[in-house]
Amino acid sequence: MKLNELNRERVNKLISESSDFYEIGNRSKSIDLLEKAWQELPGVKYLYDESYHIARYLTKIFLESDNFELAKNWAFEVMKCDPERPDIGEKEFLVGKVLFESGEQSEALEYFRIANDKSEGMCFEGEDKKYNESII
Repeated sequence: MKLNELNRERVNKLISESSDFYEIGNRSKSIDLLEKAWQELPGVKYLYDESYHIARYLTKIFLESDNFELAKNWAFEVMKCDPERPDIGEKEFLVGKVLFESGEQSEALEYFRIANDKSEGMCFEGEDKKYNESII
């Protein structure tokens, strides 16, 4: 679902500013801006295209910070986001990656298998080989 122009501009500006802070290593400010962008999404937030990007970026930052609990929370949020988005296994791969890194390998394996089936293995391209090796 598309945001109206005013909301889209505000949300995209916050996402862009978040990216700038992330690039200079200020994860805290990046997270704050992404959370503000999330709050700018009206009503049922998951319906909007931007919800996927915000939740995915938050998952990535929390995972890189070894904050596995928040990374898991946001990864499962990603699963609900932007239902119109093509289902090619990227959501399942992200959840699998977070579970794997948080020490839940057997649970990760389930998500990696789904991601592998949906993407015909493409989700694993460019990623650490340990994820792909876990399904072999």
